[in-house]
Amino acid sequence: MSTAYDVAEWMVKRLDAVGRLEQKKVAHEIQTKFGSQHVYENKNGHLGVAQRVLYHFRVMTKNTAVWARVGRYWRKRLPTDPFGVRQIEE
Repeated sequence: MSTAYDVAEWMVKRLDAVGRLEQKKVAHEIQTKFGSQHVYENKNGHLGVAQRVLYHFRVMTKNTAVWARVGRYWRKRLPTDPFGVRQIEE
């Protein structure tokens, strides 16, 4: 049985491999690969990544990834991204 930490590690590897993780797509991949305990259904009926997974993912990617709020995806941090900012308006 996979832990939230295991799922977060997988997310980091995927981000390193592809450079961008769309929340909707990655949540479905997590559900299929690791089980429903690592995702949740939001108020609009869409899957999201469970908070306990996101906690570990944020810790692991503190200086290497940002969340693009408008596009609802994570991507690798660029040199032009403001230092210390985890969320951008992309």
